[in-house]
Amino acid sequence: MVQRKNYQIGFAFILSVLVFSCSNDEKIIETNDASLSDCDTTLTYADIQPIITNNCGDAGCHGASTGSRALVTYTDLSESINGGNFQPRVLGPAADMPLGRDWDNLENKEKLKCWIENGFPE
Repeated sequence: MVQRKNYQIGFAFILSVLVFSCSNDEKIIETNDASLSDCDTTLTYADIQPIITNNCGDAGCHGASTGSRALVTYTDLSESINGGNFQPRVLGPAADMPLGRDWDNLENKEKLKCWIENGFPE
């Protein structure tokens, strides 16, 4: 009986060591692609306009005469951003734009996000 009790204590000790030795370290994934991880680059509307045209305007949705909110000029885009609907619909976790298709490339989506985070300079 004493020997069984010693085994139970030993088992409990080993189990507690295993449980408490586990850690929840975050893994950092490094990338050599500075464009996806570096938002220090100053982007202007001239950098962003082709991205908007390719993903929003040329798709027939947000051009000058489509009937939807135009995203043709800097003023169009800045008003949409300031209106509060742009980021959730385009960049948010439940984004539904571009409608019915994926971005032309994810690097452009990150550039757009960076530009907005830096105050969307003209």
